[in-house]
Amino acid sequence: MYEPPLTTSDPLPVPVRKKGFWFWSIWVSIPFIIFPPIIFTYLGTKAVERANEALAGQAGDASAHHLHALSEALNSALIYFSARIVIPALAVICLIVSIIFHLKQPKRLV
Repeated sequence: MYEPPLTTSDPLPVPVRKKGFWFWSIWVSIPFIIFPPIIFTYLGTKAVERANEALAGQAGDASAHHLHALSEALNSALIYFSARIVIPALAVICLIVSIIFHLKQPKRLV
């Protein structure tokens, strides 16, 4: 004798948002918020250490080589410490835009 199944073979469709570009860009932007401050702080600290070495190497001698090394080390430290702030700020903007566009996507039945 035939017994009908306890559940239907085709469940009712559920409206969901498509996991497309905006969904994945949310997860890509999170590491760009976390890791650049760590990396660029380390690199900037190393650049400041090089500047201190160049300054200690002068020892009263203001040669062009020592001044150039000092200038180069401080410029790279400035770039590293600026990137420590700018890259996560851009990633936060990308994260906000991604969340907004992901939530604005129409739901489709799956």
